Order: sequence, then structure tokens, then C-alpha cells
Amino acid sequence: MTLPFGLLHDQFQWIRDDDLWREWDEQCLLLTANRRMGRSALSRHSGFMESQQREVWQTPRILPWGTWLQQLVEDGVLSGSCPAAEVPRLVLSDFQERLLWEQQIENLESEGFLLSTTLAASAAMDAWRLMHQWNVPLEKYLSATTNRLGLDCGHIPELQAFLRWATIFESTLKENRWIDQARLPHLVERMIRKVALPQPSRLFLMGFDELSPVQIRLLEAVMARGCTVIQVIAQDHCALGGHVAMADSESEYWSAAHWALARLQVNPAARIAIVIPQLEQVRHQVESVFDAVFYPQWDFSPESRLRTAYNITAGRTLASVPMVDIALLLLDRLHRNVELTQAEISGILLSPFLPGYGEEFNHRVLLDLQLRQRQQVSLPLATVIRLAASRHCPRLVKFLRELGAGMQELRSRKARPGQWSERLSQLLTRAGWPGDRRLNSDEYQALEAWNTMLYTFSHCDPIVAELPLGDALKLISTMAHQTIHQPHSYGEAPVQVMGMLEAGGAHFDAMWIMGLHDEAWPAEPRPNPLIPGAVQRLHQLPRSSPRREWEYASALTHRFLESADEVIFSYPASEGDRHLRPSPLITGRRELSLRELRLEEATATSPLGQLLATASLQTLEDTHAHGLPADTLLRGGASVLKDQALCPFRGIGLHILGATAPCGALAGVNPMVRGILLHSALEDIWNKLESSRGLQKMEARKRRQFIEDSLGRAIQRLQHELNITIAPALAQMEVQMQAQWIDDWLEYEKTRPPFTVASLERYHHISLGGLQLKLKVDRIDQLENGQHVLIDYKTGQASARDWEGERPADPQLPLYAVTLQDTSIGAVAYALINREACHFRGLAMEEGMLPELGALPDQQSWQTMLQNWKAALENLAGEITSGYGAISPRDDTSCRYCPLPLLCRIDGNEGDEER
Repeated sequence: MTLPFGLLHDQFQWIRDDDLWREWDEQCLLLTANRRMGRSALSRHSGFMESQQREVWQTPRILPWGTWLQQLVEDGVLSGSCPAAEVPRLVLSDFQERLLWEQQIENLESEGFLLSTTLAASAAMDAWRLMHQWNVPLEKYLSATTNRLGLDCGHIPELQAFLRWATIFESTLKENRWIDQARLPHLVERMIRKVALPQPSRLFLMGFDELSPVQIRLLEAVMARGCTVIQVIAQDHCALGGHVAMADSESEYWSAAHWALARLQVNPAARIAIVIPQLEQVRHQVESVFDAVFYPQWDFSPESRLRTAYNITAGRTLASVPMVDIALLLLDRLHRNVELTQAEISGILLSPFLPGYGEEFNHRVLLDLQLRQRQQVSLPLATVIRLAASRHCPRLVKFLRELGAGMQELRSRKARPGQWSERLSQLLTRAGWPGDRRLNSDEYQALEAWNTMLYTFSHCDPIVAELPLGDALKLISTMAHQTIHQPHSYGEAPVQVMGMLEAGGAHFDAMWIMGLHDEAWPAEPRPNPLIPGAVQRLHQLPRSSPRREWEYASALTHRFLESADEVIFSYPASEGDRHLRPSPLITGRRELSLRELRLEEATATSPLGQLLATASLQTLEDTHAHGLPADTLLRGGASVLKDQALCPFRGIGLHILGATAPCGALAGVNPMVRGILLHSALEDIWNKLESSRGLQKMEARKRRQFIEDSLGRAIQRLQHELNITIAPALAQMEVQMQAQWIDDWLEYEKTRPPFTVASLERYHHISLGGLQLKLKVDRIDQLENGQHVLIDYKTGQASARDWEGERPADPQLPLYAVTLQDTSIGAVAYALINREACHFRGLAMEEGMLPELGALPDQQSWQTMLQNWKAALENLAGEITSGYGAISPRDDTSCRYCPLPLLCRIDGNEGDEER
């Protein structure tokens, strides 16, 4: 009989996946390459027993390789079979082992030549495991005289460093009678050869692509005790397979999802596999595509979806799970007492895993929106708590205060990992995490995973001495980032989306393997940096050479062909600006077309999206919202008319419909806050100076200090009145910068003709075209001839051209000029105050009223201009009161800073000349 391709040992028997459970009995054991494969095998066993009309059955013994080894050690210790001198006090977990490597390396390399102890520890741990699993005697290669091949690697600093670290690592293990995962198989093998440990009658292997020499030797010892080792293969024949080119990786995701759905619709009982390289890196994108294809109704339904059609086997780090992420964030920020970024604040306010989420949700959303409008990059937690208290979020406030008080109490203490695990867990639970809503299955499993991780961390007591809170939190965070969490689902989904190494041993009806372009398959070698390359190639270590990767990829490709009756390979034809070719490992297969796969019409949209794209739509012209009653008072002041002038839809959307969009955070002091500070400081300054005479009398030296004092008071008012806090260092820089601007501005104002400040930051109620507005005029000066000058401060750029036309781009000053009935206006001007220069920009009725301002030809021209302004502004006010809101931007720049692009969707109206 011909042996199947890929049999791991010539003494192993083999069995097809479909026949496994027919041959199973209670004395059998199934070893799997990973836990996911074990869960899948258990699910298939249940299905088989149900098909046999069985109502009750014994759960089959299914274990991953590492768990089996630990159980054998425990059995040997309990039965006395393990020699007393070899009984380990502790079997190190992966995290414990990595932690020990880090400690040893950090102690040895105290000079600090390493850029990252963590990366060095990972490389050392990998090298140690390769060395033991593949029987690599590294010491023999230090000199050409100690090995038959004459390799001399003693001069290589990486090898010297690793052997130095390994010596102290091994010494620590022996001293404490600990054992690591790499040497566990050696201990088990010795126990099996010396003592007849209970063995299964038959031991099945599933999902192993290759076995190391140490694993083979251990299995040979098992066979020597009378156990039969049987390798589970998918099937004993290969599919023909074919390959197809796709435009890019995203096209592969969409096409594979549509293909799987079509196969499932034809045969709901089909088992389908989608294999994606580096699945853990693209999981979010893949999940979005498959959700859109398999659950098109979910986007429009409040019902929670039940993921029964497909399952993504790749887990995510526990730290990225929202429930755990918010806990780690709060513990870290409260310990370090640092400001929270805007994204972190939003995460806290909108997290469903904090108490009071349901009852305070609306208030928290509004607070989040308010804080975003500040455009501040970060805020102190104390500010967030104070604002939450004022915005009806008492339960959130209570939670944050209790958690903060608990962290404050723990900050000065030292303890071992076990104590920290208990204290931090109790603190979070007592404060109210993970919230008071009922957890769904995935959330409950995440909570269980968190508790399990803390339990594992508590077992680091033998390795880690007492440590402060900060170090404990760093280790817990590291552990959470290294722990992979994958929620268990009940039953096996018919479509399995899996990584390249997870499809072994199981049989599917159809399989699609993607991403197989010539630059990715075979993969590039990734030899361990601490073991000489020549030694790795000599011992054929994994990832050591192009030849090794070619052989491994060839075996895996063949295994794919054995795993299903229908096998499709695909590759992206391009990636960015790079053109790609198919892997040489698939070019020998038949080239398929999208038509053959019935994917010629499959697009990067969900089935619902395709339906909407082809539907016959009726267009309704709707340019008006509901009109306003006469003399309605609108909030927003002059911005109401400005937005209406820039685009009627913008004006109606913002001021009638009340639509808003959150602002993005800006580094430093944002323009809004900068403007508030400038206005506040200048108001304070002119309240004291009162006139040009007061300005002329002040000495330059005293004036600078006077300005800085005014800015200091402005910052205090900003905090007390508006709850806007600026970091001290940033505030000092802002004061210095604005003080220079204002000083230059006051020096410039000294060149003006005599004037008296008549009004500062005063509100005026005006009526225009049936619209009531509340306006705030920055400043009104009175000249000696009795005329008044309207002044509006600007820290950016502005021009009098913004007042022209039927739809003036910035109608603020014209609005003041035509509505202040009791004031004789002779000039309107922007006061431009910034780092570039200080100038007036505007219009005057007569020459010499303001520096650098020209005059209109005569008074009649001035009156005509005011009349034109009034007509244009009344027209805009009429549009608002009538509800006119057509999407009609004033010019190409009107949409640049509009906050409503998602509402008007003007970019989707190509071909509509009137928009």
C-alpha cells in the first residue's frame, strides 16, 4: 500500500479524518497541534455520535501536546515513577520562562549594550527551545577542533552572549529544581523508558506539520511500550486544485467570502475552510468583509447577530479585548497620574464595562462630544471627573473616585505577584468593573480569561521578588499583550477562517487558500539571530534557509490539496504600487477564471449593498426644512449667517437641524482657545487703558509686564469659567508668545489718531429679516470726530473681500455695521494679530481713520455699501427663516472646513452640476 504524502514517521500508521471516530475506543488518546483543533475534533466527535443515534457517550480524551506532557509528569510524580532527584518543583509556563530569561539577561548585561532586553529574551528563549528540540550541541561549534565539520563559531558575539545567558539560565533551573517547556519531553522520555507509565492503546496525532527529533524520540519510546501511534490525515488522495488571480488582497477577502456563502447556500451542511496568511494581522479587515457578506442585515437591525455561519480561528491579544483594555488603561493612568488623551477619555466615557453605562449613556455621550469640541489633546482625569459630576454622571464619578483612591493607597506598597493579583482584582471588582449590565458569552469568556491570567501571574511568586505597583502593572500589561484569547463557540461553524498552520488533519468539502504570491510563498527565512546560520542550516532548523522554507511550503501546499475535495489557490496581482506574480508552488495548477468560480459579478460590497446599487431609485428634490416662526432667536450669533452664506445646507443643518460633528484633537493650544485668551487679555488691557492717551502714557517696560499679567488672568478665567485647563509649561509658552503679539499690536495702535474705547466684548440683540440674533462685538472705538470704528480681533488671516457679494464669506462685521442703529459707524476693520504681522484690514468712510486703511470715494459710496450689505444679509436671514437648505456651496473653498460632509454627501453627487 502506498504511504500518504507527509507521513511524519515511517513507523506511524495512518487513518483518514473521516474514519477516526469509527475506530475510536475508550483507551485511545488524540493529541492535537493546538487547542482550537482539539475543540474542532470534539465537535466532530459529537456530530458523529449523534449520527449514530447515540444519546449518551463518554467524552473522548483529546489533549494538545504540551498539556499531555505536563499530565505525564504529574502522573509520574504522583505514582512515584519520577526519580526523586528529577521531580520538578515548578514547570515553567511560557510567561514565567520569558520573565526568567529577561531577569537573567538584565542582570548579566548591566552595562546596557542591549537595545531591548525583552526582544533579547524572546530570541534567547526561542534559541534555547530550538537547541533542545532539535538536539543542537552548540558548545561543540565554539571551536573547529570540537566538531567533525570544522565549524569555528567561537568568535561570533551573538553566540557568545547566548551561551553566557543559557549557562546562568540552566544554573538557575537546577538550583531551584524548575523545568522549562523545552526540556519537558526529555524528562518524560526518561520516565517512559525507565518505568511503565500508563499509556493509551492507540495514540492519534492530528494537525502536526512536522515533528522535531525530540518529539519523534519520545513517540518512539511510547511505541516501545506497546502503544500504536497513528497519524490522522485529511484524505488519502489529492484534489486537482486551481489558482486564480485577484486584483489585491481586499479583493481576495471579498471573493472568498462570496464564494463561501454561495457554497453554503447550495449545501448548508458543507464544511468550508478559508486559509489566510498572517490572519492575526488582518483579522479586523477580514471580519468586516465576512460580516458584510454573511450578515448584511446586521448594519440596519438593532438585533444582535449570532455568529453561526463563520468562525475566525485566530485569536486576539487579551489586552486588545475592550473589557480588559479599559481596565489596563485605568490602572496605568491612575497609577502614573498622567493626563488622558482625547481618545482615552472617549474610551472611558463610552465603555459599557463601567458602572452606570445604561442609565448615564446619553449624558456620557454629550460630555464626550463637549470634550471633543475643546480640541484638546489631553486632559487631567480630575477635570474629566469634575465635568462628569456637572453633567449628571454620578455613577461614573463614583467609580473613578473609588478606583483612584484605591490606587493611591496601593501606590507606595510593595508585594509579590500573588498579592498584587488579589489586590488589583478586588479593587476593580469593588469599584464596579466590568459594569452592571449582563455579560454576553464572549464578554463572560473574556472576564474568565482575565481572571485566569491573573491566576497565572500569581504563580510568578517563586521567580519575582517583591515589586512596586508600577512594575507589577507593567508585567500584567505585558502578560495581557502576550496572552492570545479566542472565545469558544457552541458547535462548529460551517465556514472556518483560519491561518496557514491550522488546517492540518481535518477534511473539508472546499478550501480557499489566499495570498500565495511569489514574494510570500515560500516565506522568507527568519533564522534565529543568536545561533550561527551555518549551524542552523546544518541541523535543518525551522526558518533557517530558503531551501528549508521551500520544502516546508511545498509540504504545506500538498497538505492543502489533501484537505478538501475542492481546493482554490489565489494571489493578489498587486500590492500598493508593486506588481506580484503567483507563487511557483501553485503555477503548475490549472488557472481558473472568475467566471468559472461564478465570481465575475462579485464586488467589494455586501449582498445588501449590491441590491441597493442595482435598485431603481426615485429622486426627490427637497431643498427646504421647516420654516421658523417670526422673530425666532437662534443661537450662534453671526455664524448663523456666515454658514448660510457659505452653503444653505450648512446653515440649515447646523443651526436649524442642530447637526454637529466632533472635532479632532489638536496638539498645543487650539485656535479656539487661543482666540479666547487673546480676546480676554485685550478686554482686560483696554478696560484699564481706556483710550489712546492711556496707551501713550504707559512705558514700554511696564507694558510688557502689564500684558503678561492680563494673559495670566485670562488663563485663570479660562479654567474657572469654561473648565478649560492648559498644562503649566504650555500655558507659559502661550503667554510668552501672545505677550509678544499683543505688545507689537499695542505699539502699532500707538500710530493711530486719538480714540476712546467705547465698548468691549458687549452683547447686542438685533433683529434682521424676521430673525433674532445675539451678537458679541469685540470692540468699538470712538474717534475725536464722533465717528465709531468697529474692530474684530483675528489671530489668523482675513480680508475685506470676504464682505463682498450677495453671499459674503464672513458677514460678521457687515452685520454689526448695519444693525447697530444707535451708533454712527465710520470704519469696520479686522485687527490681525499674529506672529506674521499686526495690521488693520477693512474699510473706512474717510482717510486717516485707521492706519493702512483706504477710504471710499465719498459718503454716498459708504451709505450704498451699507445698504448693499443690509440687503444681502436680510436675504440670508430670509433663507434661514424659510428653511432654505439646498446643497449649494458658495465656491470651491466652502466645503474645506465644513463639519457636515457625511450628512450632505456632496462628494457622492458627481454629475449633478447644481449639486
